[in-house]
Amino acid sequence: MAFAAASLLLQHCSNPAYQPELTSDTVKFFPVNLYIQGQIARVDSLADSIWQINIDNNTGKKDTLLLTKRQFNKLAQYFLTYDISDKKLHPYYKENTFADATTQSFAFNYTALDNTLPLQTVDVLLDQTGRQLKNVFYNIAVTAKDSTIAEKAGWSNDKSFFINRETTYNNNKTVARQTVIVWKFQP
Repeated sequence: MAFAAASLLLQHCSNPAYQPELTSDTVKFFPVNLYIQGQIARVDSLADSIWQINIDNNTGKKDTLLLTKRQFNKLAQYFLTYDISDKKLHPYYKENTFADATTQSFAFNYTALDNTLPLQTVDVLLDQTGRQLKNVFYNIAVTAKDSTIAEKAGWSNDKSFFINRETTYNNNKTVARQTVIVWKFQP
């Protein structure tokens, strides 16, 4: 799904209904992919154990699996699918930065200017000093022939990531699943 989603995003940006005004790119978008790559490398070298928790929201069924680092890497690739630091995508997103008193964070928000783009928002939260990344959140929406998929995903620095996926079919049936990956670093 990750490769298909990235391909869909780049295809959409090459011929979307929304035609952005092309200007020189003076804004440096936060390098989310570089951060995620660093986190994956830390888990590869330091994680003692990695767990996957799957929750089926329709049935309430929950299972937990111990993952290998290879399995972790495959699942973590989801977060590398959308690279907002790619200058080709900048005209399609608006950046907002602000201090968030509720989360005691400095926030970068990237919002799609075209509601048909798969990646609708990216939120990056830094601690109040602006030196330590706390969380990254994605909101993704994809419409297929027979369904609509809404995903909310997040990465917590040195702790975990989650992907919540809700698929609504044209017959109004909805399937909702959560995947949570947590790790513990070696002492």
